[in-house]
Amino acid sequence: MRSLDQQQELKKGMDEIKKENPNFHVGESCIGEICPVDNCGKDATHKVGEEILYGDPSPDRHNLTSYVCCEHYQKIFGKVAELQCKVRKHDLYEKLASGVADSKP
Repeated sequence: MRSLDQQQELKKGMDEIKKENPNFHVGESCIGEICPVDNCGKDATHKVGEEILYGDPSPDRHNLTSYVCCEHYQKIFGKVAELQCKVRKHDLYEKLASGVADSKP
């Protein structure tokens, strides 16, 4: 997870991007989270969760969740996710996040 200062910097940058790109969206809970898939390390742009199926021996448990980058989100959900990521312009977020990562340890 990114430091609090880095998270605040990302939030400010997202607000600026949203002014020019109204379709831009990254969920607030994603800010500061890092994609864990195959040690990816990119900033997360999506949160995915397990559906607890009928007949699960522990139906009252919390579902498993993970924060993932757009690339891995697309691998999970396919073409629809690819279109969603393009429309929302998550690449702008990833560029912003990489700048934050480069500017601070």
